[in-house]
Amino acid sequence: MIQSVPRNALVAIAQVLVTGAVLFLLYRYLLTQIGVEKLGVWSIVMAAVSASKVAQLGFSGSTIKYVAKYLALKDSETVSRVIQTSVLTTVVFLGVVTILAYPVLRWVLMLYVPDTGVTDSLQLLPYSLVTLWLGGVAAVFQAGLDGCQRVDVRGYLVIVAYMIYFGIAVFLVDKFGLVGLAYAQVIQGAFLLVAGWYVLKRVMPFLPIFPKCWHRCEFREMLNYGLNFQFVSILQILYDPVTKLLIGNFGGLAVTGYYEMANRMVLQLRTLLVSANQVLVPVIASAHEHDAKYTTGIYHKSYRVTFFVAAPYFCAVIALAPFISIAWVGRYETVFVATSVMLSIAWWINTLSSPAYFQALGVGVLRWVVASYVIIAIINITVGYGLGVVQGGDGPILAWAIALSVGSLWIIMAHVNANSIPLKTLLPRESLPLLVASLVVAGASHGVYRGIESVYLALIVILAAAFIGVLPFVVLHPIGRAVLQYVLSKINRSSAT
Repeated sequence: MIQSVPRNALVAIAQVLVTGAVLFLLYRYLLTQIGVEKLGVWSIVMAAVSASKVAQLGFSGSTIKYVAKYLALKDSETVSRVIQTSVLTTVVFLGVVTILAYPVLRWVLMLYVPDTGVTDSLQLLPYSLVTLWLGGVAAVFQAGLDGCQRVDVRGYLVIVAYMIYFGIAVFLVDKFGLVGLAYAQVIQGAFLLVAGWYVLKRVMPFLPIFPKCWHRCEFREMLNYGLNFQFVSILQILYDPVTKLLIGNFGGLAVTGYYEMANRMVLQLRTLLVSANQVLVPVIASAHEHDAKYTTGIYHKSYRVTFFVAAPYFCAVIALAPFISIAWVGRYETVFVATSVMLSIAWWINTLSSPAYFQALGVGVLRWVVASYVIIAIINITVGYGLGVVQGGDGPILAWAIALSVGSLWIIMAHVNANSIPLKTLLPRESLPLLVASLVVAGASHGVYRGIESVYLALIVILAAAFIGVLPFVVLHPIGRAVLQYVLSKINRSSAT
């Protein structure tokens, strides 16, 4: 069981790298082909449609937990009932809500999207809702793979889906414009749905050819666990959709487009770190059935590794934001760079909360997770509107960064208090030199960019500073030394053979 964690983590990281490269190339293509304002329209529509995810009732998260639980108990019959019930529930509930949501979302878009983007947004809406339904059902299949600890298989599936998506999107956008992107998303969703069930059936041969049996007992068990996820889904309506609607309303479609790019970049990079933690959810769920104390040890190890990687990682994003803007947008774009810095800080704090978050998912204790989502939602909508009135489009972006940071800190502190963990462990002593060095390089990088006329020379100076000032602390760190020794042992073993 534990042996599968490194394999799953590596494939999860590969998935993030491939999808990140696809999104980088796709967004660069979309900027030149349709422009940043249409990209902003697409971003707002997708965010608004995501509100309909409430109809999933948290069943994808429940599927991971209960598939892992019953596989640990060697009860394949119940595993089959769990997956079939989850699939059929999602198909019906999400389908009904998607249909009912169409007139409501149409009214919202007409009310809040700037006039120049209303026609495009209404054209995208039906395709985006179909994509949501396909993706919601496919997510249950992927959750089943996660539950049986075949995250590697799920990773390969998603990689193929994104490569198909990129090729089709480039072809269709060239022919049909913005709506071609919607067509490509529908095709990607259909592929994930069909291929996802096929792969899950191969991994679990005891599943029927098609999901056909709905079981009340499993439904009630998963619903009780998933109600917290459902509540979280409702609160998430006040996250990305509200943020983008506020940005569009106070700052315009162009600012929304740059926010979409910066947010997607930071999230994609953050997923590299979170994916390694996410594969632990079924491990924790399984271990909790046998030895609850073992899960605390998993948390401590996961947090130390996350802290070690996150410090230089997010500081590198902050330091390189101006250069990413030049490579991706084509010039230094102030909105993109400022948004990247604010979101990097917020998601950095959120990443440190991920070990506690995923342990909560695995154990099934979600009270303080829900509380943190409430905090984030309240701050985001109230402060976002207030700062939007005062600062324009930058205000909701800053409010979202503040909300995410505060809510993430709540998760960390609640977990620490609930498990009697000393506060000093939140700042691992062995990582302090690395943290300070990373912050110094990140803080000085933007001054170097402005002070040196040549972009290439400025980049070289910053990379040299990171190499000299940060890399030694990475190598000398206990985790860094362990990784280096592992790599060297593999190299020596390969050369010996």
